[in-house]
Amino acid sequence: MLTLDDLIALTWQKRKIISETQRISQFKEFRYLYENDYEMIKEIIKSTFVNRPFSEESLKGMVIQHQDVLSKILNRKTSGIIGNNLGIEYLVGDKPDENFKELAAQTGLNNKIKECLRRMEFFNTSIAHTIYRDGEIDIDIITGDEASVLTKTNFLKLKAIKLERVNEEGEIYYSIWTEDKHFIQFSEGDPVQPNENNPDMEMPYSNLPFSILRKNEGMDFWGEPNWGLFFYSLLNDLSRSDDDLAEFFQKWSTFYAINMNLPEDFRLSPRTFIGRNKVNTNEAKPEIGYINANINWESLISNRNYKAKYTYVNEGLSANSASLETLSQSGISKMMDESELEEYREELKPRLSRFIKSVGQNLIMTHNYHVSSGDIKDIKAIPEDGVIRIEFGEQSTIETISDIKARREMEMEFGERNQIDFIMEDFNFDNREDAIQHFEKIKEENNKYGLSPAPKQDNSLKTKLGITQ
Repeated sequence: MLTLDDLIALTWQKRKIISETQRISQFKEFRYLYENDYEMIKEIIKSTFVNRPFSEESLKGMVIQHQDVLSKILNRKTSGIIGNNLGIEYLVGDKPDENFKELAAQTGLNNKIKECLRRMEFFNTSIAHTIYRDGEIDIDIITGDEASVLTKTNFLKLKAIKLERVNEEGEIYYSIWTEDKHFIQFSEGDPVQPNENNPDMEMPYSNLPFSILRKNEGMDFWGEPNWGLFFYSLLNDLSRSDDDLAEFFQKWSTFYAINMNLPEDFRLSPRTFIGRNKVNTNEAKPEIGYINANINWESLISNRNYKAKYTYVNEGLSANSASLETLSQSGISKMMDESELEEYREELKPRLSRFIKSVGQNLIMTHNYHVSSGDIKDIKAIPEDGVIRIEFGEQSTIETISDIKARREMEMEFGERNQIDFIMEDFNFDNREDAIQHFEKIKEENNKYGLSPAPKQDNSLKTKLGITQ
């Protein structure tokens, strides 16, 4: 007979199973949006907004449009952290190891790190899994939609993980890793099976080959994904689809008829003559008209733009990034937004460094094991007593033409630089003599052909600042 403790344990286990199923389903919706899976996005929009406030019939008659608004936001937030010149080296002694360099290039290490970072911004937690597959080492990127975990006492640390995978026959199976075992299973309750080349189902490496990158610590291992971006993307799709539907109906207005004696199935169409004769004096005046909804399109567009800018600001980005206007922000406003974003990026770098080192160490561990077992022969084993060195590329500041013009005017007014310096900057001359020769040539051509520089305006910085001397 079951005791009270047994019943409590079973109830708790059942609640955990239901909760985990809901969590995976939730993260799958995030994944569909991240991957721009149009068919699934349509279903998510319909299930989310049916009767809130759209009827099922309205949603059924609406052509749902999808626009990828996530990529720009995620790329903008992460682009300045890594850039194209992230340097990852493995130093043995004081020299970079060439085998590690080749292994990093083979696995696309830099691009995988960037993708982990982008997914972290949306899913909160991303995992890099170094794995041997098809005769070489690769890196899989895992998010909360395709894995369940068992954690240690510290729930942020991994003890075991179950990955959802698909084999060559298209069958879904689960790859399960614990600290001492590795095996596969086709469904819950099925007997476990050994993985290829691992009949004893032993975990072959010195530690689990998973590296975790997490944005915020939550109440469980995965934390909460970016709900703000999730709903902004859905609402943007629905708003655009609904606006277009309203526009179509505005073009084809709703007509009404008074005392026209029209048949019930009558439809107005071009080149159709409608007449009404023999109207009695006591009857209403025959009339055909249409209903104008008088939609304030400018207000709707303004509201949508406001939501976009609000979302960008909440993500730590410039509201100007969401603007369709060609005029850019003022220099001061742009500098403030960029400084806030740069501060966030600097805060991320120590965490990202630890993650990159973990991925590099797991890469070496996995590679060396399969070299020793004879699976890999093209890249030699890598010494394990080296040090991973990381150099983040500096993000160059982008100056607009107006920024350059204003800077140069200020430098000339205060005597810091002159036209020769600017020629050296623009044409990459190595010495001033070449720049002076170029300057003299321009002056000579101006005099010869009657050319003259643009007239100067009295908008000097000294005048604006009230400096008289």
